[in-house]
Amino acid sequence: MADDLTAQLLELESARCLAITNGDVEPLKALNSADLTYTHTGGQTEDLESFLGNLVKYPRKVWRSDDVTVRVYGDTAVMTGTLHASFPARDDSGEEIFLDSHALQVWVKQDAGWQQTAFAASAQLPEALRG
Repeated sequence: MADDLTAQLLELESARCLAITNGDVEPLKALNSADLTYTHTGGQTEDLESFLGNLVKYPRKVWRSDDVTVRVYGDTAVMTGTLHASFPARDDSGEEIFLDSHALQVWVKQDAGWQQTAFAASAQLPEALRG
């Protein structure tokens, strides 16, 4: 049962990442609770409305590594692991900007199903500086 729930939550996370990458707001409204708290690597914290609005303004691609873990506590789940993101170039170089972060998410089973209620990311140091 726990493995089935873990698989279900990982599928929801994959759908969330795909919706962000595609700039598809409607699935994100279903995957996130109305009282979402979303904290970016730079420390900015947004609610659901501002997160969705900024997603349209600042497109990005996001995907997860295979190091994601899920711990379920009744109707709450904590998901942790590496999140990768790429952003379009913001200057004339034409080079995408890549960011690796460690993401901490809280998912809660609600009437609408499992929804993300909190997200926080912190930038990862390059391998040479870890330890």
